[in-house]
Amino acid sequence: MASWPRTIIPFEVSALDMPGPLVSKAQSGRVNIRTTQQIGRTWTEHYLVNVRSVDGRALLATIDNYWRNGTIFTIDHRDHLTPLGTGGGSPLVNAATQLVANPENFGAWTADSTPSLTAGQSDPFGGTAAYLIEDNNAAATEGVHSTVTFTGDATKAFSVFMKAGTSDDSAFGIFDTTAGAWRHLVKVTWVAGVPTIATAAGAAGSGALYTPELVDGWYRLSASAVGVVAANTNNFYLRVTQENAVDVGTTYFFGANAWNEVSPARYAGPSQAAGTTGSSLYLNGGTASVSNWLRAGDILSLAAIAPVYEVTADVSTQANGYVVVPINPPIFSSGPADNAAVLITGVTLTACILEPPTLPSTSGTSADYGEAVVRFSESL
Repeated sequence: MASWPRTIIPFEVSALDMPGPLVSKAQSGRVNIRTTQQIGRTWTEHYLVNVRSVDGRALLATIDNYWRNGTIFTIDHRDHLTPLGTGGGSPLVNAATQLVANPENFGAWTADSTPSLTAGQSDPFGGTAAYLIEDNNAAATEGVHSTVTFTGDATKAFSVFMKAGTSDDSAFGIFDTTAGAWRHLVKVTWVAGVPTIATAAGAAGSGALYTPELVDGWYRLSASAVGVVAANTNNFYLRVTQENAVDVGTTYFFGANAWNEVSPARYAGPSQAAGTTGSSLYLNGGTASVSNWLRAGDILSLAAIAPVYEVTADVSTQANGYVVVPINPPIFSSGPADNAAVLITGVTLTACILEPPTLPSTSGTSADYGEAVVRFSESL
């Protein structure tokens, strides 16, 4: 693909401008707003050009040629050559395949003792696929579990959506029944509906605990388990109560996932198809535990996907370089491939000249300078 020459640097560059939604207004005053799915940013650059210099004439020739032929090219934006965030590492998209056989149908999981399961509860995605599970046995810790088939011996990530019920503590984790050992059991303590997570069982360095994600009143809780042996039987446990066997109470559960990765990926299940991305990118491979790894307003690009995405809030990396990056615009179609490279420095846009350029006007004598104005648009 052609690239835009930078032998002459613009003296003025407008900010990247994102088109708004489609708006129609009736005479009655009723306004209809429809968001668009494929939209590209626009911006304008101003150049001071010596029309009698080699570089000046080369730039004007490029402008004429690209405009006439509708050439698509790569170009940087001068305000975004480097991110404001600290950056670091080699970030990759985490779009790994999730492994839980029935991520939402906990009625198909194996009951531990005699819990009461009530389906049809409101879930984080606006449906009714969640469950309220009750531990009503003061003599046993109740919940459900399901076997997860991993590939390869390594650290594995797992997650579940939870919402407080009447129980003051709950738990989730990976238990190796062959070895008779918790790879990582995570205790969830509820205070005023807000969870705090901590390791309850597992070997030293049993895995990472990731910051809970708040999704429409639910919390997505994620962790990793070290030392998982793929050939063994590994069960994913959801426990309504945790502190001791005499506890009783309720907890809401939805959407359990596990991966052959050290950090969690975007949720996938019947309520949220695999491969979709939306307005959040799940990444790993950045420098771990860096505050403000990217800042609001930074831009990034993804391998094999044309648009450039703007970061909408400051984000910090966690263990294993894990980070969830909020982006604009969302990715509506199939998302990036697993392990797709993410570029955060030296990002270029795929663009074309949007409007007839304004070329320099000079006196026509000696070495004359004039202003050239070019308006660009992303080409999707």
